[in-house]
Amino acid sequence: MHVILEQFPQLADAIHVWGLAVADAFRQFGIDFPPAWINL
Repeated sequence: MHVILEQFPQLADAIHVWGLAVADAFRQFGIDFPPAWINL
């Protein structure tokens, strides 16, 4: 999947933004997902 995302950087950006939005939604309820200390 890594190679596919390199070929489609806009798709990679969209997935990244979606993941951040999901994580922010969980943080409102006190659930740290993924943990904030993980810096990928």
